[in-house]
Amino acid sequence: MKTWLFILAAVLAGVALYIYFDPGLNQWVTHSVKTLLPDQQSTRLYKWRDSQGQTHITAQPPSAGIDYEPVEYRHDTNVLPSEALTGKPKQ
Repeated sequence: MKTWLFILAAVLAGVALYIYFDPGLNQWVTHSVKTLLPDQQSTRLYKWRDSQGQTHITAQPPSAGIDYEPVEYRHDTNVLPSEALTGKPKQ
């Protein structure tokens, strides 16, 4: 019984190493896992203004009676567009 467990563990370790060192396969597996777990790709934030006009972005919605806008923040995209970083329009 222990021999089969050892063989199974060795085969699984070999497959894991092959996936890890093959860039194309590694990228495909990573992309597939990310698409299967969409909850971890974005975060819901809440954007609202207080009585003094200041904008707040928080993880919890504001108190009752305050208008807010839900904002989805995606972890796989840039926060700033390229124009903001380079000063040049996208070509």
